Amino acid sequence: YVLTVLTGLILHCIISVPLLYFLITRNNPLLVAKGMMQAIVTGFGTASGGATLPISMQCLEENCKVDRRISRFVLPLGSTINMDGNALYEAVAVIFIAQLNNVDLSISEVITISITATVASIGLGSVPAGLVSIFLILNTVGLPVKDVPMLLTVDWLLDRVRTAVNLLGDGYAAATVQHLLKA
Repeated sequence: YVLTVLTGLILHCIISVPLLYFLITRNNPLLVAKGMMQAIVTGFGTASGGATLPISMQCLEENCKVDRRISRFVLPLGSTINMDGNALYEAVAVIFIAQLNNVDLSISEVITISITATVASIGLGSVPAGLVSIFLILNTVGLPVKDVPMLLTVDWLLDRVRTAVNLLGDGYAAATVQHLLKA
């Protein structure tokens, strides 16, 4: 379970998001990642995108040369609604619980789980609360909630990685907006 979540998060932040950034801007995504490194490390330490917001703004403005108006609009918005790391985590957690209970999920149920996880992650805000929405998703597909406490044993680590992934996504979003407004 942990390996699956970590693999998904790593693939998302080193392939999916940078590739999308490159396809839209034709700029080197490593420059944004390098510029956001202090914010990513701080986010990993605090497990909170909201607490890291001032550092994220500073990193984007000073290291990535993103306009102050863009960073101060995109980053607070992103710290609330850009929770791609959380959406991935929640979907994998629910599928893991289904497997623990020997429940075979149909493709439509997996799609329902993925969509519900994505929508639920948007409303999380910038606080560690991924486990709360897992209850909602489990109830949506009729799975038992009795195994959720087991996820707590590793949530402290996964939450930090999710936060770092979310912050990097916010940085790419702001840099993309900067590029599109210059074009």
